[in-house]
Amino acid sequence: MLYLANFSFQSSDDAPEYGHFNYLAEAETVNAALNLIREKLNSFRKDSNLFQGNHHIYLNQIIEVSQLPQDGIMTHLSIHSGRYPEVMGCSLPAQDITGVTAYSSVRGDDKGTDVTRLPPFAVFD
Repeated sequence: MLYLANFSFQSSDDAPEYGHFNYLAEAETVNAALNLIREKLNSFRKDSNLFQGNHHIYLNQIIEVSQLPQDGIMTHLSIHSGRYPEVMGCSLPAQDITGVTAYSSVRGDDKGTDVTRLPPFAVFD
């Protein structure tokens, strides 16, 4: 079974930060998937610069996928009011995974990329 979990996190350090991430895992049960994800998060903290300092990580939801719909599925829609906030993002943070490729419309060094200047993927008027 595939499980797609969505998390929020926040830090309570001097320079507070918050964010969201998804984690895709294969396991026999939802509890086994959550245990696997918890172990991986501990590895991220130990082996990378992710989640250093004081962080609280919250499970927002987890989706069980026994069969992927032929036309795909949209997950994790989040709508925010106001201007686009300053944000840092990464498709595959602190991971070197065989068989997984991230594609992006951002080329080269994406630090400081203004996403409002990227070409739109779709436009609805």
